[in-house]
Amino acid sequence: MNKTTRYIILGALVVIFVGLFVWYKATPGKYDALATYLSDSGVKMYGAYWCPHCQATKQAFGKSASKLPYVECSNQDQTQTQVCIDHNIVSYPTWDFPNPIILSSGSNDSNVACKDPYTAEQPQSCQGAAAGSFVLTVNNRAFLTPSSATLQNGVWTLPVHSRTSGEVEPEVLGTLAGYKGK
Repeated sequence: MNKTTRYIILGALVVIFVGLFVWYKATPGKYDALATYLSDSGVKMYGAYWCPHCQATKQAFGKSASKLPYVECSNQDQTQTQVCIDHNIVSYPTWDFPNPIILSSGSNDSNVACKDPYTAEQPQSCQGAAAGSFVLTVNNRAFLTPSSATLQNGVWTLPVHSRTSGEVEPEVLGTLAGYKGK
């Protein structure tokens, strides 16, 4: 094979790889619409760059992760940022929902009032919570609520700014936020 043929093949390979890269970047992510909805509706994901659960959540969103309403809570020295201190973020990731959450009741529901100061007898979700907050567990997921949730006809209504922590699948986040898209 002569030099000209090698250059032609090399050039063709470069064009193919650049074309594939441009095509990949131009195609929307699977969860773009959901991530945009979460952001537009005021949902916040509080996390830390060193948090493996935060990274797993972002990985679940794939290329749509860049559209998530993410708030970094860790400084480079791993101290907490002031915004997260002000919002009483104590675990990562924490999802804050600015609108009420509607959930079907499960068989293992519990609703516990948080007391101040926090003691080991309270759910861990009460740690750092204001007195008068509640921890509601529905279908094995804990929610920290700023006031008591209501149960009517087998449906829980969680108040504005209820939170949940840990890894949450994108579809579940959509349900919690009231997303009606695909």
